[in-house]
Amino acid sequence: MIFSFKNKETEEYFDLEFRGNAEKEEYLENNKNVIQTLNAVNQVSPYSVGRMKTDGAFRDVMANIKKNNKSMHSNVKTGNLSQI
Repeated sequence: MIFSFKNKETEEYFDLEFRGNAEKEEYLENNKNVIQTLNAVNQVSPYSVGRMKTDGAFRDVMANIKKNNKSMHSNVKTGNLSQI
């Protein structure tokens, strides 16, 4: 996993890759002049914020659900789900 850090003395930002959280914590323990920072670039993805477009097969499945479940038809959206 890649983590972002800042050197408190030089104000330099940098990224390092560690195999796990324990390895990262050990690095921070041995380097008191370094703090971990959050970097929006590696923290947010289009998939986690709902910007992923659905493919045609998924829309077909949703249309079939809507067609076969008339009582639910007002709750099932069959268009481009990224715009809902």
